Amino acid sequence: MNTCEIHGAFESKFIELLGTRIEQKGCPRCNEIEQAEKERQEMAIRVERSVRARIERRLSAGISERNCGKSFSEWHTEGPEQHHALDIAKAFAANVINGGSGNLIICGSVGTGKTLLASAICEAVIAKKTCRMIRVIDLVRKIKETWARGSDISEQQVIDQFASVDLLVLDEVGIQFGTDTEKLFMFDVIDLRYQRNLPTVLISNLAVEDIANAVGSRVVDRLRENGGKYIAMKWDSKRK
Repeated sequence: MNTCEIHGAFESKFIELLGTRIEQKGCPRCNEIEQAEKERQEMAIRVERSVRARIERRLSAGISERNCGKSFSEWHTEGPEQHHALDIAKAFAANVINGGSGNLIICGSVGTGKTLLASAICEAVIAKKTCRMIRVIDLVRKIKETWARGSDISEQQVIDQFASVDLLVLDEVGIQFGTDTEKLFMFDVIDLRYQRNLPTVLISNLAVEDIANAVGSRVVDRLRENGGKYIAMKWDSKRK
């Protein structure tokens, strides 16, 4: 009989290992508590790693730190127009998750919640699908960077990267200069996605008729083909 300063008297336990009887050291209750604490710490580490990996995946997809992890519940609705916009976004996300095609154009003035709603779409699909969110001006810059001497990636490889993800979100359409070269880049990416039946989201402060001037009518035609959706955010800024 042994004695634990905390739990009092206890009987030693023995295990048989390769024909040898070995005594289990220490108070059984203390051992249980120690094992439980070890398992709790290991679980906390696994959860922390999982959360870190979840955040990193979203940041790598181009979702901003401000909108990282934001879901549809974060997009508060006021009135039938905003409810309708949310319904369209949810249906679009569900379609992407189910492997469907079709595209979405989101237009509205500053602060109406365009990027937040698009981020919520990404949040809904990212667990099952690859997605990428990027400003058009940054996409153009990435393609142009391949022109530099010594670049280890080609223009076509960059285009193919963005043409291959399950969902591509192009933000701030119309902020770029609108040159013929930029329009060609946009067409190359979106046309390749069109040929592959991959969904694309365009976000812009411009009215839909002005987007064609910024990116080219051929791009808009492809986005609106086969039931492409359109959300017009005509309400005032949601920013406080």
